[in-house]
Amino acid sequence: MKNKTYTLLVIILFKGLLLAQNNFVKVDSSRFELDGRQFRFLGANATYLFQQVAYGRHFIVDEVFSDLEKMKVKVVRIGAHFESDNLLDPAVIMRSPEEFNENALRALDYVLMKANQYQLKLILILANNWKHYGGIPQFIKWANTQKIHKKTFVHEDFFTNETIKSWYKNYLTVLVNRTNTFTSFKYKDDPTIFSWELINEPRSKDKSGNLIREWLAEMSAFVKSLDSNHMVGSGEEGMDISPNFYPSYDYFYNSRKDLFDGSYGVSFQMNSLITNLDYASVHLYPESWGFSEEAGVNWLRDHIRISQMNKKPLLIGEFGSKSKNVSLINKWLNVIKNSLNSEGMIWQYSHPIFETKDGFGINWTNDFNLCNSLQNYAESLEGFVPPNENFIEAELSQNYPNPFNGTTNFEIVLPEDGNARLYVSDVLGQTKVVIKDGFLKKGRHHFVFSMDQNIFSSGIYFYTAEFNGRRFTRKMIYLK
Repeated sequence: MKNKTYTLLVIILFKGLLLAQNNFVKVDSSRFELDGRQFRFLGANATYLFQQVAYGRHFIVDEVFSDLEKMKVKVVRIGAHFESDNLLDPAVIMRSPEEFNENALRALDYVLMKANQYQLKLILILANNWKHYGGIPQFIKWANTQKIHKKTFVHEDFFTNETIKSWYKNYLTVLVNRTNTFTSFKYKDDPTIFSWELINEPRSKDKSGNLIREWLAEMSAFVKSLDSNHMVGSGEEGMDISPNFYPSYDYFYNSRKDLFDGSYGVSFQMNSLITNLDYASVHLYPESWGFSEEAGVNWLRDHIRISQMNKKPLLIGEFGSKSKNVSLINKWLNVIKNSLNSEGMIWQYSHPIFETKDGFGINWTNDFNLCNSLQNYAESLEGFVPPNENFIEAELSQNYPNPFNGTTNFEIVLPEDGNARLYVSDVLGQTKVVIKDGFLKKGRHHFVFSMDQNIFSSGIYFYTAEFNGRRFTRKMIYLK
């Protein structure tokens, strides 16, 4: 009896310590908040963790969390699903729509317990648009195997078919109400969880965006009916159905019209307005998407602006560079840091013996300079006061296209009204053309510049903006 009393006391004290160290992250004034203060953080992805525990590699979780603690990471995005009819894989959670693998769920319990020990918050991804770890393809396979209503199911049916949606909701219910076998906490009561993420990178062929929007609205409301403590995110990439909320995709997104015409069945603008989604979600992969460096910055700024307009925080749930370009990543982080409402998560931290195969994986062993730079960024967030809402950073964008033949485009952003001078000079510093010399209002101004082929020869030129004692210069290349 004395031993039972002692054990009960230890459990109560452990729970009290857990609550004291980990309160729930909430949204207030369109920002993430913890304990009544704005919660600023560097995040990282490590989506493979519970699977490694299920395979008996518990040490990977400890070593990854220890590395991320060194990097000053506060939030980690992990997978919390695995659908497969492979009964021999110990990491599979859903072996069928009705059967759940307790050992795999215990592995997820272990990751939550360890995250709390390292004072980390976790974003739990509940499904995947892609076949990695099952995802929508496995749900569609089950539906076709069971021959529901004697029809052939396709990807879009995941978002509309009531039976398939009931399978997803059933798993949500199991997970939200699950009691962690290591901490005795129900998931819905565990402040180690930062948020639930409904699905990773949802896409469909519905160019209106309504199919996915309605699914996100339904599922976010369903989660909230089960769990009033945690936030909910969509996990989307940031594509849209219309260019109306974005600058010209020809000039600023390397002519990637498909990102703004509904080709991916997702509307960032509409989804950001869903009541039960607590924050907006976006990913960033300029190299993979055929973006220029400047277009990646535009992608961040435009989505930050839209989320601010819709009064939601923005989570850049994934951003990465295969080249591990420290300067480029720091440029993105500077945009995030100086925003009023956004936080970013690097893709992805990989354990040295479990390298990710997509080329984006980073760790202290192989990428010391990048990891050290990320650590410095995380430390710089402590006590950082972002600019006020009326602040606009002066900027001169890189021209597009570059090199060019005939016509090129660029933008200047001014923090206040005033006189500005814009001109083009050659490599000797001689002014060749004055584009603008006069008054401009505060904000963003787009210029189209045409070279006179009778006057200018092919070569390197510089365009400069002077404003209130500041000078900005960029290089452009003209080819006849």
